[in-house]
Amino acid sequence: MTFQSHATQPSPTVVNTETAERRKVIDGIVRRDLHETDYARGWIIDFAPGTQWPAIDHHDSEERYFVLSGEVIDGDETYSAGSYVVFPAGSQHQPRSEVGATMLGINIRVQAVEA
Repeated sequence: MTFQSHATQPSPTVVNTETAERRKVIDGIVRRDLHETDYARGWIIDFAPGTQWPAIDHHDSEERYFVLSGEVIDGDETYSAGSYVVFPAGSQHQPRSEVGATMLGINIRVQAVEA
């Protein structure tokens, strides 16, 4: 058996989400920005009960999120913990939560799509 060295491979970037800087978006909504590259941007958003994202979010490229806890209401749909939601390029939405929620998301960069 031959083992291949990974010494020339780029190292992964690891972020501890519990210690990531928390930024207040509005009262009751906190955002933690995760690692960002030319291709994608990661984040975690915590919604307190009864909060709504402050503006309609327009997407030039794809956005994905995974509901870690609670429930996120987007349009007429309610997504509970464990839901994986993908918004295509050109879509828009304004998430909210009645019971509180935490979601992990990734925005795909436009240049990554065009490459």
